Amino acid sequence: IGGLISSSVSVANIMVAEPDQQQRSRLQLQFAVHTTADNSDTLSADVVILAVKPQLLQIVCRALSETLKQSGRQPLFISIAAGVRSDDIDRWLGGNRVIVRAMPNTPSLLASGATGLYANPRVSAAQMAGHSKLDVATLRAQVTSKGGTTEQAINHFQQAGFEPLVEKAMQAAYDRSRTLANELGKDQS
Repeated sequence: IGGLISSSVSVANIMVAEPDQQQRSRLQLQFAVHTTADNSDTLSADVVILAVKPQLLQIVCRALSETLKQSGRQPLFISIAAGVRSDDIDRWLGGNRVIVRAMPNTPSLLASGATGLYANPRVSAAQMAGHSKLDVATLRAQVTSKGGTTEQAINHFQQAGFEPLVEKAMQAAYDRSRTLANELGKDQS
């Protein structure tokens, strides 16, 4: 919320759904945003951020699905719940939803972090790559100036063996995320 406000998003355009009255009051005082106890109230927004614990995400999404179906709205859903597949989120929200999974790191609290993103196929953020006959590496090369800073950084990364290191790290993260996704993606009764 603080990051949105510091990026010039008007507090009038931010609504926070929080079931706990004490937390709602704290958020209203701290940020002067609109708050509600009912998650469905947020569905009038163009973007809905699902910022709940992974264990609660299914319950929240299923509760939103009926309202979504009745409204016919198609907001962008951004989930920051670790280990929950976008396919599961989509199913719980009733299907055919536009979803981005985001994994911010803790320095994001200080507006100094990095966020990994994954967009499902219904998101239109990667149109150039999706519609181009060129591969992503070629598209990247087209915007990298010869002799520029980005080119030098990429060359250094390649010489230092960064690619195999990242590949191994990503495989380890992927393996763990599959385990978490299988645990968290099970439908609750």
